[in-house]
Amino acid sequence: APDARADILLDGHQHIGDFDGAPFTPADFVTTSQHRSNPTRFHLSQTATITAVQLNNPLSLGQNIGVRIDGVNRSGTTDLATGIITLTSSLTLGAGPHSLALNPGCENSSGLPASCPSSSENDIGFSSITLISSAITTSRNLNQRRHIGSNAGENNQYRGNFYPDVPDARNLDISFNLDRNRRLNEIRFHRLRDVRNNPVSFARVRIDGTSVGNLTRNGDPFVLTTSALLLAGNHTLRVEVGTSSGTTDDDISWDDVLLLLSDDPAITPGRFNVVDTGQDGVTGPITTRVAGTAFSLDIIALDSTGLAILPSYFGNVTVDLLNATNDTGAADAFGCRGTWILPQPLGSVMFTAADNGRKTLAGIIQSDVLRIGRVRVTDSTLAVGGCSRDAFAIRPASFGLEVSDQNAISPGTARNLQAASYDENSTPTHRAGQLYTIRATATNSAGAITPGYTGAPTVLAASALLGANLGEARADIWYPVAGQDGVVRSDRAKYSEAGAFILRVSDTTFAAVDSADTAPALLQIGPNEINVGRFTPDNFEVSLTTPGEFRPGCTAFTYAGQPVNYAIAPMATVTAINADGTPTLNYTGNLFKLPGNLAQSTYAARDPVTGLASSAILDLGALLIPDNTVTETGNGQAIILLDVGATGMTLRRNAPLAPFNADIAVTLAAISDSEGITYVGPPLTFGGTATGTGVPFTGGAKEIRFGRLVVDNAYGSELLPLDVPLRTEYWVGSGGSSGFAQNAQDNCTSLPQA
Repeated sequence: APDARADILLDGHQHIGDFDGAPFTPADFVTTSQHRSNPTRFHLSQTATITAVQLNNPLSLGQNIGVRIDGVNRSGTTDLATGIITLTSSLTLGAGPHSLALNPGCENSSGLPASCPSSSENDIGFSSITLISSAITTSRNLNQRRHIGSNAGENNQYRGNFYPDVPDARNLDISFNLDRNRRLNEIRFHRLRDVRNNPVSFARVRIDGTSVGNLTRNGDPFVLTTSALLLAGNHTLRVEVGTSSGTTDDDISWDDVLLLLSDDPAITPGRFNVVDTGQDGVTGPITTRVAGTAFSLDIIALDSTGLAILPSYFGNVTVDLLNATNDTGAADAFGCRGTWILPQPLGSVMFTAADNGRKTLAGIIQSDVLRIGRVRVTDSTLAVGGCSRDAFAIRPASFGLEVSDQNAISPGTARNLQAASYDENSTPTHRAGQLYTIRATATNSAGAITPGYTGAPTVLAASALLGANLGEARADIWYPVAGQDGVVRSDRAKYSEAGAFILRVSDTTFAAVDSADTAPALLQIGPNEINVGRFTPDNFEVSLTTPGEFRPGCTAFTYAGQPVNYAIAPMATVTAINADGTPTLNYTGNLFKLPGNLAQSTYAARDPVTGLASSAILDLGALLIPDNTVTETGNGQAIILLDVGATGMTLRRNAPLAPFNADIAVTLAAISDSEGITYVGPPLTFGGTATGTGVPFTGGAKEIRFGRLVVDNAYGSELLPLDVPLRTEYWVGSGGSSGFAQNAQDNCTSLPQA
């Protein structure tokens, strides 16, 4: 057929010609002249433009078929194979009754055109006529010639070449189909004849067994008015005749029956809506649902305003779940957008009058998730639909969690970082503040993976498993795992503390579309928890908190070769930190892994002759070993104290040397704990070897003097005690002013009197 969208169907078999040839259905025929004089009637409920006439299931088409509409011949061309008669010019017909006659050309019966041979035989037959149109009519045309009664010819006054469909005193049923719920307003019988209005013989008309009126007289048309509600589907029009047999009262004939129908606003909704069970049918929400868990929704039929429920609606609707994440499409009259795609049909619902326009669809199970969904309802019979005014989410029920790393400082999947329990020696270990990996698998309530999940979970540290202090957990930049639908991964997970903790993972944003109508606890995926650890500090931060002081050998100076030790011991503070530079307070107690002593420090001093740093001028033979102690002070910290011992160190005295200031540097050994956590900064040195930079001496007495003890000659009696002059001297210089001078500042030299 042409591509016009609407067909106006004139139901009923016809046979035009005579009864001399092969059998036709029906056997009763209509001659050309009869059809031209008494055409088929049809009714349009709205203006329609007719472009073609189609004879459905045509028989014996041999030449062009003439078409006469509303008494005017219309030229056209017949496709003999399909029975389509395409009009030369389209014809616009207004709403109301119209007529259609066919002229099949030559046939052996009355009304034979002069151009036809006298022996011509051109019977045609067809099951129905379709008018190809630009609009749809709500009328139904049942146009087969009908005759109830006898075949004795009582009705020949109308060229009664009709054979009875049903013999004497029987009922005649005519079936028809409606594509949607309609209201029947009129039944028109065209050329109804030989009906007598008397008590013993009349015809009653019923629709689906219910009487709608009586045929009481002849008429063209004979009109029965009614107001019957007919649902979409198959129906039956029945004509019941009188009871006397063999009389003229028992013959009834007619040419066409027209059913004039209209949409019934009392039962035709303006649109549909969907809400949570028991919520307001117009403004009610649909709250967040959980994938894999059965739920119910109320399907609502709304009236033409869309602001109230239509309680009189009944009919069958299909219900579909739509993925409504893409809102770029324009909304149609029912609030649906073409960019909302169909993930799953939800079934069908049959409304009855007792439902009052509201029907619950129970047992809905969606196994996958949907970030933004809507529900579409369609009554295909009425061509009425509707999408839920409220959008909603179907979220996963929970997460399956995996935590891993590649090594102690890199994310990856080589090592598992989760275990049931932990102690201070649990392995593997990961550095606090360094990146590791979390994989979250979204599952529904049945434990199946939900492939549609592509969210970004939120993580936090729920409680500490090892260590008194709970650190901060975070995970940034989640992405779907290729080939593992429903699994998301973050390689930017961190934990700030030492020890182990319980990681909590949830998602409060996936169902954000429902944030205004769903309780926060119902919006949230999870939370789900997993044990994670063990974490160590990333490195050590060290500060030289006390520079220390040397004690001079004498109050104002120190002799070369005289032991030098500390008046105030140098002290360094060690702080265990994570990769972001924040202290790891749990690095204490059993988690503290620094040894009690570091390796021996290194010492150097400025050579007064060359001005360069040298360890050769220092004598460390009597130095305390080890020269340091490490003491934990809690909260991830420890102190390192230096101690050179009582004998300390001395500056060498190989040859006389003018007084000079001692500039001594003490450099700590490498700081590392038993698990390889180290201080990675520059060398840690107290003092320096450049002029004026050494470890200070008490009172600023940094001078080193090359000294000697001088015993002068004395003379006297061997019988008396002899006073021997004794003094200390120091070398005061070289060259012209060189020599020893009395050391008047010596207050530290003593001699054993014995």
